[in-house]
Amino acid sequence: MSGPKLESLELSSTKRELLQSIASIFDPLGFFSPVTLLGKLLLQTLWSKKVEWDFKLSENDCELWKEIAFDIKQIQTHTFDRYIGLDGKCSYQLLCFCDASTKAYACAIYLRHETDESCRVDLIYSKTRLAPIKKISIPRLELLAVIIGIRCLAFIESHLKITVQKETLWTDSQCVIHWIASKKQMSTFAENRLKEIRKCTDTEFRYVSTDINPADIASRGTHFSEIKSNNLWWNGPSWLLFSNAQWPTWSYNLTTENGNLYKSEIKPSTSYQQTELLVGEPPSGVNCDRKLGSPYGMKCENFSSLIRLLRITAWVQRFIRKLKKDTISGPLTGKEIEDAKLMWIVHIQRKHFAKEIHDITKNKSSNIIRQLGLTIDNNGLIRCVGRIEHADISENAKRPILLPKKEAFTKLLIYNYHRNLLHVGVAQTLSQIRQKYWIPQGRSTVRHVLRTCGNCIRYEGGPYKMPLIPPLPKKRVTESSPYTYTGIDYFGPLYVKTVNGSKQCGSVYTPA
Repeated sequence: MSGPKLESLELSSTKRELLQSIASIFDPLGFFSPVTLLGKLLLQTLWSKKVEWDFKLSENDCELWKEIAFDIKQIQTHTFDRYIGLDGKCSYQLLCFCDASTKAYACAIYLRHETDESCRVDLIYSKTRLAPIKKISIPRLELLAVIIGIRCLAFIESHLKITVQKETLWTDSQCVIHWIASKKQMSTFAENRLKEIRKCTDTEFRYVSTDINPADIASRGTHFSEIKSNNLWWNGPSWLLFSNAQWPTWSYNLTTENGNLYKSEIKPSTSYQQTELLVGEPPSGVNCDRKLGSPYGMKCENFSSLIRLLRITAWVQRFIRKLKKDTISGPLTGKEIEDAKLMWIVHIQRKHFAKEIHDITKNKSSNIIRQLGLTIDNNGLIRCVGRIEHADISENAKRPILLPKKEAFTKLLIYNYHRNLLHVGVAQTLSQIRQKYWIPQGRSTVRHVLRTCGNCIRYEGGPYKMPLIPPLPKKRVTESSPYTYTGIDYFGPLYVKTVNGSKQCGSVYTPA
């Protein structure tokens, strides 16, 4: 290991000088990562305190740095054998230990080589990373430790010119072991990392007790005097010298606290409720429950376009019909797409206009029913009836379907019209929508959706900005004597009444 000049170590008294000293430490294999971690933690503390680059460190911080600098001096003079091989034919195993604390997370990798007569285990690589300043749970940090563990295993194996028979990874986190073995859907944070871990099909994941986990030393940081002759750090647990069958195993049943942490990363199971095909139901079958579940467990918010929502819904409906021994096959038909749309419209009308549906079925009146002339047609759809019953227009324009303004389906519908009309403005989009649908406060709703259109934002842009005000001329702001810069204004001729009559001209001199 190499590092900063010994005479300059203890002279570092600012954050800039401390960072320079820490960054100059060269320990590519991480043999002394528990010691160098202390310097990183001190630097992170200075960042959290928002200490300026060239401010003098406080007395306490200086004392901590002196202790770390003393350890770095000892490391630079420490020697050990570079050769770790055994004579004869060997079989090799890579053994990785992972751990995390509130300060950092780390991994330590050992090479186990075994012959018919002897066995040897040596530390060949270690890596530490600081925990984020923004606090996250210990199980998540343990998961990150496993991530760097499998990455380091892949890195070491790719650079060793030997054949590795087996890879084993230990962690002392019960939650992580259960997450890896679980088939349940996890949170996005955990799921993305578990996918990477599960790709390592050749690696065996095992649980180890914390007190004999060498990575625990690296994750907490320690002084050089404590690892100088520490066999747990340099050679791993003593039982690694035994055959694999004799390695101890520990029970990792979840405690109540760990069980809650384990469940905190599991996504709640989606409640798929049975939804009947609503097309063709009579008005009397209208359900007025506002807690109506989403059809087939789908949510409009999860779809980027209306046609995609309708096609997936149509395929689900075809699958249900096939369960009833319907023989339909081939691509989706226009009728199936239309049935899917009607089902969604009926669903959101039941969700947002339950009271109005109840009042209409009971022949009661309310303000919105009177203003929009609401009625329910044979398909269970709420329609608005106005005063243009005898107009020479389509039936949908005479009796448009009522849609709520604050609904994801309505936004998808508006954007679908807007895109099909080649990104026209608010007036044209609203005009086409009203040929079939009625949206309360439709103009503001359409305007709000169109403001989020990526293509329109990209190509339309905004108004030109006013240019920056230029500085005043130099002579206007430079101190000088009166009349150094003079403005002259001429005027005339003026006809002056004299005996002979004459013309007079004048000039005005002003200081600039």
